[in-house]
Amino acid sequence: MKQNGSSLIELLVVIAIIGVLLTIATINFRDWSMRYNIESQVNEMYVDFANARIKATSRNRPHFINLSPDRYTVTEDSDNNGTMEDTDTMIIEKKVKNPLNWAGADELSFDSRGLASLNKTVSVSNTVSASYDCISVSITRIGIGKMIGGSCAAK
Repeated sequence: MKQNGSSLIELLVVIAIIGVLLTIATINFRDWSMRYNIESQVNEMYVDFANARIKATSRNRPHFINLSPDRYTVTEDSDNNGTMEDTDTMIIEKKVKNPLNWAGADELSFDSRGLASLNKTVSVSNTVSASYDCISVSITRIGIGKMIGGSCAAK
């Protein structure tokens, strides 16, 4: 006898296979999306930190970066007295999607020669293995990297 069509069991097997494939694809997409968000946030912060350093040298006045877990600001020392005050001009204020971590003071400054006030590592909290998730600021250099064993390893 000839059978035209498929049985209910065959249909259920196909639906189960499609369900498993969609589950795997969703998990991979979610991880990829989280890695992308972390890496793009670190890239954006790196550019803002580097621009603050460049503006400090080109405008010949100190610039300050103030960090908090959910945002960071870049401020120009309008009166050129070397301290951050309410009257200084805020250039950038950015809210971040992934919380920021750092050790020590929550302020970083670049003097009129573009030298950082202290060595600082700013990292992004994450549960996925992003290619890079931290910024290392030394007195003369800003680098991007990955947190390994509590320090930012340059990429």
